[in-house]
Amino acid sequence: MGIIYNFETDNLPENVICATDNYYLEYDVNNDIYTIYDQDGNIKWEYEYDGERSRQYILSNAKKEMQRLEYEEVELQSIAEMRAGV
Repeated sequence: MGIIYNFETDNLPENVICATDNYYLEYDVNNDIYTIYDQDGNIKWEYEYDGERSRQYILSNAKKEMQRLEYEEVELQSIAEMRAGV
């Protein structure tokens, strides 16, 4: 985590905490919301800090979710390639 491959860093919002190949985690300071976006800017996961969970717990879950999304994307791409005979 934390390495940015497919994103142009100049185009990322300033509050990005970490990024993977196709997703990035942004923290909205004003609203206290953690959001995962894909490379097209679509929201994939969102968590509003409510004080019940620690911020470290939220970050840990967000990183796991980003990893799960990456694996899911790779798996779907592999299935599509197998069906296409690539």
